[in-house]
Amino acid sequence: MTVGYQGWFACIGDGAPINGWWHWADDWSRAPFKDNTAIVSWPDMKDYTKKYATSYANLGNGQPATLFSSYDDQTVDAAVGD
Repeated sequence: MTVGYQGWFACIGDGAPINGWWHWADDWSRAPFKDNTAIVSWPDMKDYTKKYATSYANLGNGQPATLFSSYDDQTVDAAVGD
């Protein structure tokens, strides 16, 4: 099995030099919401401890609509075989 990851998502406040919603929103200076989105599919956020709030309403399960940043170590340093 070969697995790859393209680290190219960023969020405002994640400490990355870009300081924007890179690849999450059309206007990187504003949090993603229904009229400012570049999201094709929603990521599964259950294993992330660091999450970034969007301007979307809560998800269907009542949880806040949050996203990850590739700048965070937790995104690329995932445990294998849990």
